[in-house]
Amino acid sequence: GPLTSDDEDIIWEALRHAAHETDDARTIPILEPYGKSYGKMNGDLGYASIGDDGTITGAAWIRHISELGGLCKVNPIDEKLPELAM
Repeated sequence: GPLTSDDEDIIWEALRHAAHETDDARTIPILEPYGKSYGKMNGDLGYASIGDDGTITGAAWIRHISELGGLCKVNPIDEKLPELAM
């Protein structure tokens, strides 16, 4: 379902898996713009799939990471465009 500011833990867990990390993703500075204060910035939009057993089976969200000090390094077309994370 839709992600809200109450779901920041889901964001961090999804980031941990996406980054192939074993540690908490909150400890990885480069990931901070993708998860910090999710749902509290204008334009944050995301969805997650949660299995019957409560595990995260997928998540995707967009946000303007440039406002949090992040910058898309892959294809920085315009820093005002939101970045997609999955």
